[in-house]
Amino acid sequence: MTILNGANMVKHVTVWCLPRSGSTAYCNHLVNTGVVDQSINMEMFDDNSLRPCFRQHAIDISLNHLPVDFSIDKKLLTGEWIKENYNPDWVWIRYVEDGYKILPAVTDTPLTQYELDEYINMTMRRLRNTGSSQSLKIYADLPINYCDIDYETDHHLLIRDPIDITLSREFAVRTKLWHSLTENNTREIDFILDFKDEALYNILKYTIQSQRQLEEKTNCFSTIVRYEDLIMTDNKFKKVWTLEQKLQYAVNLDEALERVNDELGY
Repeated sequence: MTILNGANMVKHVTVWCLPRSGSTAYCNHLVNTGVVDQSINMEMFDDNSLRPCFRQHAIDISLNHLPVDFSIDKKLLTGEWIKENYNPDWVWIRYVEDGYKILPAVTDTPLTQYELDEYINMTMRRLRNTGSSQSLKIYADLPINYCDIDYETDHHLLIRDPIDITLSREFAVRTKLWHSLTENNTREIDFILDFKDEALYNILKYTIQSQRQLEEKTNCFSTIVRYEDLIMTDNKFKKVWTLEQKLQYAVNLDEALERVNDELGY
């Protein structure tokens, strides 16, 4: 714990990464290894939390995402628009403080314009004031710069094979299985990932390009972690499919990689 100006200030760990890079397991790993106190709030910076979600009583939000209403154009999302288009099935995730910890909570109360405008500043204010150290994700596509961070933190860069990230994303989207607490996965796969499909190809290209851009900022990070090198046998979150298993459902991948290399000059 760091002491600044007579006040207690804990040091957090901010994990810079791409979605599906293994960041959920890594944030939990930081708790298991005693680096931080909490990982339950790892999604605090995700701007998708500004969108309304659909109520689902059986979901444990510490393990699973509530279904987000992606039908809403984020550019239209204002406090006034929410009032005018309010859906009684909507709920929002808010982060509340109990004097020591920060906890996510499901609430019926719509977000205000102030919360929409200030969610990054409000998040950082909570992190400055809490007594519990947190592991947090910041995805590469969020509107946050390294120099904007004003809470006490170490910065970790988490990288993963971009092919694995792409496949992991598609498996999660298509099976609706984002995280698992068991390795006994019996989910049937009834799809093929054909990288001749332009939309899938563009996801692969974006992932390779975005990770390369992150890797070019290595001097900003106190720790650089490769997901494939981590040993997380006691992790709460289990690997659902191995890379080898996912590759069995991918076709025309080599041709797509050659095209990415030609277009990006890698």
